[in-house]
Amino acid sequence: MPPQFGNILLAGKNQHREENVGTLRMHTGGFGWKSKKSGQVVAISKSDLKQVEWLKIPQAYQLKLRIKGGFYYMFNGLKSQARRRIAQSALASGYPP
Repeated sequence: MPPQFGNILLAGKNQHREENVGTLRMHTGGFGWKSKKSGQVVAISKSDLKQVEWLKIPQAYQLKLRIKGGFYYMFNGLKSQARRRIAQSALASGYPP
């Protein structure tokens, strides 16, 4: 089963709104995030990814996904165990470093 993590915040300008809390999933084709409240979906294809970055933030980690065209998505609230699971799955699936 692909890694799935709940209560993940889609970071950005309006990051403290309830609509920005959702579930992050990683699968062989990329990443997906879905808002718990609005149902909004963010889909990021593995072929569009340029870089995967981890940042330590207070009490958690941030996953920063850089995609083609200079855009990026940031997901806050990942614990160290989630970081290890994503890193292992990314390595096994051939994600960019």
